[in-house]
Amino acid sequence: MFLIILNGSVFASFIVLVIRTISSSIAHSALAMLVFMIHLIPEVSGLLIAAIAGGVASKAMTHEKIGSPGFKNVFKDATILLLIAVGLVLISALLETFITGRLFQLIF
Repeated sequence: MFLIILNGSVFASFIVLVIRTISSSIAHSALAMLVFMIHLIPEVSGLLIAAIAGGVASKAMTHEKIGSPGFKNVFKDATILLLIAVGLVLISALLETFITGRLFQLIF
């Protein structure tokens, strides 16, 4: 949860700074927000899924016996969720690096 809150506060500060710097109207502000949403949505989704995976893994550790079929099943689910989260964060990083930056150069 700490990482989600930290990431959200950094995003909010950065977005406010950029919008104040580059925007001269509401239309520019809305356009800047849309460009940020390209990588913001997959990144936040990945972080939330990672938090869910952590909750599922902690449930496996506290409620199931280590090595039991129930433990293996729940831990497998947590691993799948974690892999999905890592994939989303990597996709978000690629979007941020190659698409969002170029769009800002083209538009603003």
